[in-house]
Amino acid sequence: MFKIKNEIDHLVNLMCKKKITDKHILYIFNRIIIPRVEYWSQVIALSKTQTEALIIPFRRMFKNKLKFARSAPNSILDNPYMYGYRNFYDNQLQAKITDFCIQLNDNGLLGKVTEIRLKSLQDQLWTSRPLIEKLPYNRVPHTILVSEIILVLWKYVIT
Repeated sequence: MFKIKNEIDHLVNLMCKKKITDKHILYIFNRIIIPRVEYWSQVIALSKTQTEALIIPFRRMFKNKLKFARSAPNSILDNPYMYGYRNFYDNQLQAKITDFCIQLNDNGLLGKVTEIRLKSLQDQLWTSRPLIEKLPYNRVPHTILVSEIILVLWKYVIT
């Protein structure tokens, strides 16, 4: 997470000094920052508070470039009819869930490794039921990516 924060801070500092429009900033965010963060966070699941903390410098700079007050609501940026600003957390969830579905449906080595990880997690939780059916919330380790993804699936009722 430290590398992600440094990269976002670096890009924000570069953009603060440039005379660029809001459309340029949005393009850089959607086409450069989001893919880089997706790449670096492939093996970790960032919480909503962590993603919000990472994106604060960008939002602050974006509002500054638009001559908005720092206290202007973030919903201005999140509104899809005003800007094409992609929500950082939602984008991460979509990427993680898509990757997990690809892993589950793979017939090769990737699918076997995912199956082994699921079996290992099932053994750690001492449950005989498949994790996708029922997950014992009180014993789920939050340090394992597979368990984090399964918790997200349960939280947003994705089957």
